[in-house]
Amino acid sequence: MSDAYIAHRIIRRIAGWAVVSFFTEIHVVGGENVPKNGPIVVTATHHNMMLDPAILSSLFANPVVKYILTSAGNIPVDRKAQDKRLLFRGTFRALAEGKAVALFPEGTSYTEPHIMQVKDGAAWAALEYTKWAQENPDKVKKGAENVMIVPATIVYTNKSKYRSQVIMEFGQPIRMEDYLGQFMSGEEGAPRAAVKRLTAVIERELTQSTINAPDWDTLYAARMARDFLWPDERSINLDDFVTISQT
Repeated sequence: MSDAYIAHRIIRRIAGWAVVSFFTEIHVVGGENVPKNGPIVVTATHHNMMLDPAILSSLFANPVVKYILTSAGNIPVDRKAQDKRLLFRGTFRALAEGKAVALFPEGTSYTEPHIMQVKDGAAWAALEYTKWAQENPDKVKKGAENVMIVPATIVYTNKSKYRSQVIMEFGQPIRMEDYLGQFMSGEEGAPRAAVKRLTAVIERELTQSTINAPDWDTLYAARMARDFLWPDERSINLDDFVTISQT
């Protein structure tokens, strides 16, 4: 990574220390699903309370803070832009270099017993980039023409408990081939329909890998049942934790 992202390396190191000190284990499932090469868009769940991206993006107006955020690997987004290519300009630049871009498709951090509605931003970004890359091959690094979306979910065995565990699961990469034809067809409404189809797949993948309940009472009842069956939560294989909890 170049010196332009020195803040990213520093923040990542500090964050790594903080995570390791609070949690006893970060258990990764499906790590083999993450492509080793080429551009990817990682769509991650956002259950943990963090600074809202809408507030964060406003800080780019300050040139000093803008440098710090950019150096940390953040990409500014002009939410008022009507032209989606202008909206995703920074994203296109990163993907064209074969890098990974991570975003939270639910739009904000939250504390709810289920996945929030997944928005269309990730699908728009991936499909618009694929179309743009085909139209501008001279601006794309060799091997960075085709982007894939990798769903990622973060599940805490007990988010508020010190020295608990975290499960991070990566789903199968989603390729754009099944959606690009409709997206580029030129038919009225076709691009939006393709985006909606892709968004539905992203939401399905995120839902399958997380614990979802219609309300808090149901979630608490499920936790109690799990605790009765497994008094020692550490006796549960973390590969099966989400499936057991959801069942």
